[in-house]
Amino acid sequence: MKEIEEIYEDMKTMVGQIESDDVVEEVEEEYAIYDTNTKLLLNSSDIDEFLSTYDTICQSQEGVLECFEFTSADKLREYIEENEISFDELKIETARASYEALENIIFEVDEDY
Repeated sequence: MKEIEEIYEDMKTMVGQIESDDVVEEVEEEYAIYDTNTKLLLNSSDIDEFLSTYDTICQSQEGVLECFEFTSADKLREYIEENEISFDELKIETARASYEALENIIFEVDEDY
């Protein structure tokens, strides 16, 4: 999907602009769980599998990606159904949420240095 590829390219660019190797290393460490969760979600074969994975991630409370700003699979399911969100749109929003997580991590880590 082209839009997701573009988001990932923007993420690479964002990390590439970090000047300190220490900051890059810390960002990569902190972002790792979000990256893992993003890949799990993007590799889902359908919305039901996606929501099941999302629910597991939300319950673990580690690296939760706020797709459409929901941190509950039930609320996300309701939103998807009410707004007739396609699986492709859901995946794009997942990549955007991952981008935002990375952006926030960079900001926080950079602020510490």
